[in-house]
Amino acid sequence: MAKRYDTGGRRHRRGGSIALSVVAVLTTLAVTSTSAAAAPCDPPAEIDYVIMGDSYSSGYGLTDASGDCNRSPNNFGRRLRNSLGIARYTDVSCSGARTTHWTSAQGSNPAQTSVLNSATDLVTFSIGGNDLGFTDILTNCATSANCTGDYGGATMPTLLTRIANEVGPKIETAMRQVAQKAPNAQVLVVGYPDILPAGPTNWTWSAACLPTSGVISNAERNALRGVQKRLNDEIAARAATVGGRVRYVDVYTPSIGHDLCASDNWIGLTQLYHPTPKGHQEIAARLVPAARAALDQACTPPVTWPNDPYIAAGYADFIDRAPTTGERTAARTQLGGNRAATKAQRSQFVTGLANSDEYLGTVVNRMYRDTLGREGDPGGVAYWTERLRSGRSTVAEVAGQFYASGEYFRGFGGGDLNRWIGDLYQKLLHRTPDPAGLAHWRGRATRSGRNAGSLPLFQSNESARSRVSALYVALLGRPADAAGLEHWAPRVVAKGDVVLAVDLATSAEYVRRAALRFP
Repeated sequence: MAKRYDTGGRRHRRGGSIALSVVAVLTTLAVTSTSAAAAPCDPPAEIDYVIMGDSYSSGYGLTDASGDCNRSPNNFGRRLRNSLGIARYTDVSCSGARTTHWTSAQGSNPAQTSVLNSATDLVTFSIGGNDLGFTDILTNCATSANCTGDYGGATMPTLLTRIANEVGPKIETAMRQVAQKAPNAQVLVVGYPDILPAGPTNWTWSAACLPTSGVISNAERNALRGVQKRLNDEIAARAATVGGRVRYVDVYTPSIGHDLCASDNWIGLTQLYHPTPKGHQEIAARLVPAARAALDQACTPPVTWPNDPYIAAGYADFIDRAPTTGERTAARTQLGGNRAATKAQRSQFVTGLANSDEYLGTVVNRMYRDTLGREGDPGGVAYWTERLRSGRSTVAEVAGQFYASGEYFRGFGGGDLNRWIGDLYQKLLHRTPDPAGLAHWRGRATRSGRNAGSLPLFQSNESARSRVSALYVALLGRPADAAGLEHWAPRVVAKGDVVLAVDLATSAEYVRRAALRFP
């Protein structure tokens, strides 16, 4: 059985120990890259266009409309496609569609957003009228003496409230769903054309309006025009709220004077208050300038950001998360925009991460987990983070105090000096203590307190070499070479582990590895 939605031949394109506390846990995250447009550029051939929406989009009421969705090959979306010469399109517009049909099927028509993807370049739709029930409202007004009372009074305030509080949020959600499913598309949200005339407001309407003029009073007409204007204003406001590449196209204002009663009407009685062939033609014409932006973009090579893998790696290694959109944008500027960053720029970027409260808080929390076996309480994390930030304590000094604490001594140390020293050896030196070493550190702790043992062990050459090797593995993915160990061990004792972390993260080797980790 043939599908009930129309396609113009669419195809896809575009393709732990405290020694590690100075480096956040490595994570894996994805960085989106944008591929260039095809060359030589042929916009109509490259554009992927999706026509969505309700009966105003589908062409309901036109003589050639057919199928479950009353879809016409001459609706404004198809006319736009023909006007611009777009080769590939999919039309899932459907009479009676509501915002719920963005994500659920409507009879044989699929969920309308199901045909969207990152290759979609252009989307047009009208939506919201059926969520308000405008056809039912028109029918009610045509069959009652004065329908305004059914909707709260002269201006139909009940409907105005529904538009703001119920229909508007649904429309905004629908717009966001399209923008999410088609992130590279120009999205044109089409308003509704003027249906009923602005005048006369006296005793009669034009004879061309019969039988409408005989069943809808001037009071009802004025109220209905106000409701329709309010609906269009709400759609425009919601599009502005969503922003990005979602844009409202006003067809209401240019259609004033081309209503149901006009000689040059865009809305017709035979179309049951829907656009005439002329109406679809005029709506399509109003869409052309905005749609050309999608054509222009298809021919404009995208901006490339060569430092994005490096930014992602830096945040993963130092902050233990992916950068936000704002952070990525700021980092791109800091690292030279669309040019490969210099080592000085990389050093400034990584140093900023390493000096951030978020990174220092990660270091402190890792100390809590490694020494006390628990997450840090907010007050404790804030206290130690501030000491590190202010320079009143070094990472080594804070680590020494954690290892010397009564909580660590009673926990991992079991309240026994020998066991406490044994655990320090395992965590800091990755071996069991020899008898002489055990006796030495036991004597120091007994005479001068546990911190006299924990801090010197942390700052020993053997511990420093272990931490250097761990940083090499974490940041470069390989053990430290002999020369690196000899060079850096005394330096991390004197200046701290962060100095090494920053140096490694600014190296060409780290940049190359970042490109492999976050392609």
